[in-house]
Amino acid sequence: MNLSKFRVSFAMLVVTIILNRVGVNLIMSQPDNDDFWLLGSCLSICSVLAFLATAVSFSYSLGLKEVPTEMVNVYRDPSDNTWKSIKEEVVNFEGDDARVIGFTFLGLSILSIAMMVLLGMVFLIIVIFNNPLYGPTTCGSICQGSYDGAVLSIKASVAFFVFGLIALARPWSWIPLSWRQKSDGSDE
Repeated sequence: MNLSKFRVSFAMLVVTIILNRVGVNLIMSQPDNDDFWLLGSCLSICSVLAFLATAVSFSYSLGLKEVPTEMVNVYRDPSDNTWKSIKEEVVNFEGDDARVIGFTFLGLSILSIAMMVLLGMVFLIIVIFNNPLYGPTTCGSICQGSYDGAVLSIKASVAFFVFGLIALARPWSWIPLSWRQKSDGSDE
């Protein structure tokens, strides 16, 4: 297996681990210092985002399959007015359709997160302005609908992210041709 296609993914994983460790150490070293706590929290949140990007990068690298093809280039030689051909080896990549679908699912996941944030803000604004003293309050249909929409959006975001990773990784392409059942051409 060619591991050189995983270099960027491994580098991203190292950055993720460093961000996480530094963030946790800043929080744990001085829990009473608000500046360290805020910086550590920001680094920890960045490590989560870096982890998601690393997962996408690993999936993309796993789904990348090089297919060498031969291309014949035909041209006319002006010196002796004859046609000549040159065989060139070109590397194509399989699975472009699967990658498009995978990135579409990842885009839908990001869109679902944005919808969750928007609906969550609507929910919080309604709750805060109904009772400014943060006491118990009843939630109307708009408030309950925005809460349910936010919960549904985050569930859809997780599902879209998982489906996108699967489409990018293309696990069906990992099966060797020798393992696949060969059709004998008869209809049963």
